[in-house]
Amino acid sequence: MPIDVSGTAVFECKNCKKKHHIAAQETEWEIVESHGRQMRAEAHHASRKEFTCDACGNEIEVEVSAWEYPEGVFNHSDYSSTSGAETKQEWVIQFHSD
Repeated sequence: MPIDVSGTAVFECKNCKKKHHIAAQETEWEIVESHGRQMRAEAHHASRKEFTCDACGNEIEVEVSAWEYPEGVFNHSDYSSTSGAETKQEWVIQFHSD
């Protein structure tokens, strides 16, 4: 199912505490895993973005995962793969049936 990501996520640099705002339009998502379950397929979507904090030079990597299960329904997301920054605000993630 198509993923619909909206809003702005905020990531705070762990070194200098500067907040970086990343709009949903700046992300690219792909299905990295899909397998059958009781209520059809479960799909794991992921997006990755790397950038440098313009205040202190800290390297920041944001890797976000979102799971769709059952098909067309947002199950949960995970921002724990983010390094160099702390997640302060998440994107709004939804899935839509065709």
